[in-house]
Amino acid sequence: MTKLARRLAGVLCVGLFPACAPSGPAREHVEALFALDSKRVPIPPASPAVVALGAELFRRGCQSCHDLASHGQDGKNHQASRTSSQPARNTPTVYDAARQVVHGWDGTVSDLGKLVRKELALRLDLHDDADVVAWARRAVPSANPTTQEEVTRTLLGFLCTLRSVGRWDRYVEGDDSELSPAERAGARTFLDLGCAACHGGRNLGGGSAHKLGATHPYPSSDLGRAGLTQRDEDRFVFRAPMLRRVAHTGPYLHDGSVPTLDAMIRLMAWHELGKEVTDEQVAAVGAFLRAVGDLETPPK
Repeated sequence: MTKLARRLAGVLCVGLFPACAPSGPAREHVEALFALDSKRVPIPPASPAVVALGAELFRRGCQSCHDLASHGQDGKNHQASRTSSQPARNTPTVYDAARQVVHGWDGTVSDLGKLVRKELALRLDLHDDADVVAWARRAVPSANPTTQEEVTRTLLGFLCTLRSVGRWDRYVEGDDSELSPAERAGARTFLDLGCAACHGGRNLGGGSAHKLGATHPYPSSDLGRAGLTQRDEDRFVFRAPMLRRVAHTGPYLHDGSVPTLDAMIRLMAWHELGKEVTDEQVAAVGAFLRAVGDLETPPK
């Protein structure tokens, strides 16, 4: 639906049929809970040459899991395909990753460059400067990095260009007409249920970690952060992922075991908030989250 069509629909609904147009959240609540974009400009922009090299290195080493044509993730149920004793972890999107405060499903990394170095070691088996530099030179013969830091900085320069804007951003910045009446009602339902406690800020999450099954235990063989810390208080603690692209990045949860967005909404309402939601509430929240996922990626 075009912006003009949404405006007309809103006018008709409010003007002719007031009962069919539930209001959205109060503007002051939107600004308080969603305006913060703490990493709006995370680092100085890299030069075009660095971005181009980072894009090529990403294509050679990261694209198979973080497919940019599929919203930067692989779309797999990792629980079903688990073949080792390691936790089966979902592949999160890399779009807007540079805007997150914490990274990794354990939520223990606050620096994206540190996560890039970790992934180079874990996924590509590159553990020291010589390994990383040799890989980069093989991937792009014209490249001439001399240290692991240079390779990391190059990849980071590209990742920082994967930023999106959309109707949701313009709504948060003050234009109510960017969301339809039904989508604004979904935003209100999202707030009324308490979802913003974990999924706040402009990215709707990506800034904190919480216990999975905070109200009702969730069955999981993955101990979450406790797998790293060995502390009881960290059992089943995971990063609350950002929801900017959630409508496009199923299956869901840390292991990709939840197939649909509606199922995920029901599960989180029950296990995190202790609420059994109605079909109408699920549809409302789903409409809101699909609007949030209506994004444009700026030209690089």
